[in-house]
Amino acid sequence: MSRRNIEAWLLRLALPEPVTATDLPPLVANELACLGEMACQHGVLPAVVMNAARLIPHDLSALRRPLVAATGFAMMLRLRLPPILQALREHGVRAVVLRGPEFADRLYPEPGLRLFTDLDILVPRAAMETAGAALRRLGYQLLTLKHLKHTTPYGEQLWKHPDHGQEQVEIHWNLVNSPALQRGVSVELADLQFDSATGQLTPASLLLIAAVHGATSHSFDRLQILCDIRQIAHQVVDDDYLASVCQRTGSAFSVQTGLMLAERAFGDDACRRLRERLGHAAPCWLLTPRAVLRSNKPLNKFRRQLFREILKRR
Repeated sequence: MSRRNIEAWLLRLALPEPVTATDLPPLVANELACLGEMACQHGVLPAVVMNAARLIPHDLSALRRPLVAATGFAMMLRLRLPPILQALREHGVRAVVLRGPEFADRLYPEPGLRLFTDLDILVPRAAMETAGAALRRLGYQLLTLKHLKHTTPYGEQLWKHPDHGQEQVEIHWNLVNSPALQRGVSVELADLQFDSATGQLTPASLLLIAAVHGATSHSFDRLQILCDIRQIAHQVVDDDYLASVCQRTGSAFSVQTGLMLAERAFGDDACRRLRERLGHAAPCWLLTPRAVLRSNKPLNKFRRQLFREILKRR
């Protein structure tokens, strides 16, 4: 079994556009199973199944079963979202949906090509208590996390409903959860840019969200993060706002690294051009597409730990 061939197939199939031809060596049955496991791990199973159906002459039922389960879970989360947003509005809390359904609906040709496993909502820091009251009214309970490393406030609270199984809602006042990282990178609701006509987050804000979350919460350990960044780079991004907000919030290093990784993983010119236009912070060359794909390997875990330490000191 060739790990490199499986990774090459994963990169080829992971993007949400139809792939109709490839010059890669064909996959054998046991490699297909490994491809499915990696696609699940990296959050790109929908696109992989869609494209594999065109190119791989094997039974894909082993890949479709987890896809059906993951799709059903994301659909249930979508049903939970409107009552939460309505309760927040009734309590006078301005709220923005982060990633999840927002990215699926706006960045992908079909929402089902971008799945998610929780709901993330950003509110003003001063409204966290009121937001909590809104969730309690709906029956949600705040999860108390033990053995926290820092005494200063974390950037999010975790909420669960006793009748909703494993579904989880995260209420953020900062895109960066760790107090240690907040000293170098800090993005709040007031930092985001909204379209004056639609009231939606602009593509530049979506990129800021994707890159800062990918850097500070995951150290870029999933291919889905790079797919999101790549999709945003193909939209019209306000370079001036992005450059300004990156400097103001300490996010330039995260954005540049995310664009660099997406560019190299997919050979994407739009990511390269946007990175060059921003140009005011060098990306972290410690991280590579292979380090993303093999995120569980000890060496790559060490690379990501170093990356996290660099974020703290910028």
